[in-house]
Amino acid sequence: MPSFSFRLTDCEDDRVIEEVLSGLKGRERSSFIRRALFFYIKYEDKIAKIESGIEKILKKLDGVALIAEKAAESEKKTDEGEQILVESINDIINL
Repeated sequence: MPSFSFRLTDCEDDRVIEEVLSGLKGRERSSFIRRALFFYIKYEDKIAKIESGIEKILKKLDGVALIAEKAAESEKKTDEGEQILVESINDIINL
């Protein structure tokens, strides 16, 4: 069987990899890397679809929040309008 190796760089992601792998010994480390690569290869498309779905949901939630905000503003304006109407009626009654 062919053997593969790789080097880590000084980037933040590689430091995390180093922390995880340094706690493992020989075969354990090889097994971990093999399982991680297999998982990534097997589920890469599904993860991308999930990520895309989450982005769509977040956009819809932003739209719902905007609609709710506009509704609250409209309700506030209605409340202010009703208050002005009540004050006007009171003013007329008090004449």
